[in-house]
Amino acid sequence: MTELVVILCVFAFISGLMKVGFGFGAGIVLNPILTLFMPSAKSVGLLAPILWFSNVNGVRSHWKSINKKLFYQMLPLAVIGTLIGSLILTVVPDDIIRRGIGVLSIICGFSLWNASRKSDKKVQKRTIHPVITKLIRQVSAFLSGLIGAAANSGGIPLSVLFSQEKMSKQAFTANIIVLLAIMDTLKIIFYIGFDVIAFQDLLLAFIYIPLIILGGYVGKWLNHLLAERVFFHVIHGLIFFMGYIY
Repeated sequence: MTELVVILCVFAFISGLMKVGFGFGAGIVLNPILTLFMPSAKSVGLLAPILWFSNVNGVRSHWKSINKKLFYQMLPLAVIGTLIGSLILTVVPDDIIRRGIGVLSIICGFSLWNASRKSDKKVQKRTIHPVITKLIRQVSAFLSGLIGAAANSGGIPLSVLFSQEKMSKQAFTANIIVLLAIMDTLKIIFYIGFDVIAFQDLLLAFIYIPLIILGGYVGKWLNHLLAERVFFHVIHGLIFFMGYIY
């Protein structure tokens, strides 16, 4: 029990750092480690309150940089995906979910690295029709809600999408973290309704608030420190690494 408390303290700090610094990554990095101590469904539920407050803390830091038009365009399908993902968590074996996300992450990480390499060589990008762009955004929002609720990994589809959009690192982090904050709030409600977690599990977030906030300050410092190109190289590497550990 003591070991689990220490691990959750470290997780809280890392969650705050990654959420504020990069917008995503905490859940998919920390989930596999926590499954060493408990079943996957339980680990997802246990981390959910910590990740939720980490996102809320990130919203406070990045709200001014959000693209509100993009946010409202993506939110409806993100909500639907969150509901379906919460249901999947209760019926689908976690091993299947983890392997699927792992394969997806490796493919996306490699694709983004390749796209970044071409960008460095100043290869001209093809123009995508606005209707196709809107469709891609909505599919990404749905997938984010789906795997976010099923495996605390909703940042992957959003990071893949926003890495291809023309936006600053501040806007990248803000759009991901605000969407995840909304989805995490709904996810916890669905978890309680589907008996994935109990209401008292939410108290965990309050116990670890100081460490989450401290990690958030370190993450904000890193976000400002890294140059734009370096920041997105780190993002692409994180996506690939997440797929590997899954």
